Amino acid sequence: MEILQYFCDNELDSDEAATSGVDSGLEPREIVWGGKDTLNAASGGHSDIVRWLYHFNYGRDDDDTMKAAMARGDMELARWLHRVRRIPIRGEEMAAANGHLNMLQMLLRGRQIPPGVMVKPAESGHLDIIRWLVELDWSNEDVDSDDDSRHSDDFYYSGYGNSYDQERPPYLTSTGGEVTLSIHTAAINGHLMLRNIYTRMWTGLSRTRKKKTASKRTSYTLTKLSEVLGKDHQAGGISNKTMLLAVRKGLLEVVQWLCFEFSSNHMIDLFQPSWEDGRTVLAMDEAASNGHLDIVKHLHQVAPSLEVEFSRKEKPRSTLEKFEATIFGKRSTRNGIECSSSAMNEAANNHLDVVQWLHSNRTEGCTSDAMDLAAANGHLEMVQWLHAHRSESCTTNAMDGTAFGGHFEVVKWLHFAHTNAGCTTGAMNYAARMGHLDVVKWLHLNRSEGCTTEAMDGAAENGHLEIVKWLHCMRIEGCTLDAMNLPASNGHLSIVKWLHRH
Repeated sequence: MEILQYFCDNELDSDEAATSGVDSGLEPREIVWGGKDTLNAASGGHSDIVRWLYHFNYGRDDDDTMKAAMARGDMELARWLHRVRRIPIRGEEMAAANGHLNMLQMLLRGRQIPPGVMVKPAESGHLDIIRWLVELDWSNEDVDSDDDSRHSDDFYYSGYGNSYDQERPPYLTSTGGEVTLSIHTAAINGHLMLRNIYTRMWTGLSRTRKKKTASKRTSYTLTKLSEVLGKDHQAGGISNKTMLLAVRKGLLEVVQWLCFEFSSNHMIDLFQPSWEDGRTVLAMDEAASNGHLDIVKHLHQVAPSLEVEFSRKEKPRSTLEKFEATIFGKRSTRNGIECSSSAMNEAANNHLDVVQWLHSNRTEGCTSDAMDLAAANGHLEMVQWLHAHRSESCTTNAMDGTAFGGHFEVVKWLHFAHTNAGCTTGAMNYAARMGHLDVVKWLHLNRSEGCTTEAMDGAAENGHLEIVKWLHCMRIEGCTLDAMNLPASNGHLSIVKWLHRH
């Protein structure tokens, strides 16, 4: 505060400096106030500085200042900003995210509950806030918000963001409401505080005719959440994405809970394959590739029972279900827990325990990608185990990739143990580009593939002068104009000079 006061007392703008006289020697000392000054002060918990700064009328980010006060749980500052500065109260979701229950209790009783207030504490694991919000929501049970006969009478659609006010807040726990989407948020962050109340959110969704209503409400809720939290928010319905994220993070308890609670819900396909980066992604494959052996074992164990459950649930068991299937369409066929050769291939990236278990308990096996990947990442023990226990062997990608990574011991082992696999000119090219002179020399003496002009070009581009000199003396491939152009663009002057002389 003393520094700010000093700046204020000693500020001298250009007009003041000019009127001080030609011989005064004073230069303008203008202080730039406003902008994010109050935001930064509020974020740091300096409410006294926030009030002081607002004595000066400069353009400021008022809304974000209010949100910062809410995020800090500074109710006194938030009230001051609202009453004195007339800044609207907003940022309740930030207060919820940081566990400020008392602030929410003072602000939200009798008010519409704004978007994000349930999602953010589910993300950060504040059970007390979630429980309070749900109890607050459940206390308003006079209106059936699941009545989809008329949207205008649907209490849910009269909720946050609507053009007219309601006496009570909208149902967070309505089908398609924010609690429904917060279950996913809590699960992927390892917070299972919602597991005891999720059934309330799914009540009424067991029949096909409710699916259309739930879909519309979910879309509406997600739109409002995106407006407040941005497009990168974590809200979503329970789906195969929930399972994939839990598997990747190694959340065994969450995976077990998802399997137990949602496997019988015909509207949710936990194990539907995903398509990411041009490849099919399976839950068990992801568990293996991330080294989560406990999850791999669990999915393997429950797979048979889930197959039986899926088969039973897919058959309509009543006249009503058959009628609904005729009108609304058949229920989608769900996918079982699948595994592919990608599981062992990816697990070969230094998860030996997973590879060994898959080898003993699964039949999918692997491909040559397993040893290629293990070698490229320098996992010699894994390479040796695959060589001893599997028949897929490797390709030239193994030694090429190993040379690229500079894994000298693996390069030598592959040479002596896998003479049939060999390498390509890429091995020496890559080693030179990456600065692995010992590998370059060894390949020169022990392999016949040699290199191309890419070796010296790449070494020069990355500033490896010693390799450039060695290649010039020991190899005949030479280089191209790139050997001069690329290091010049990267600032490797010593290489440019050396190449110019030679």
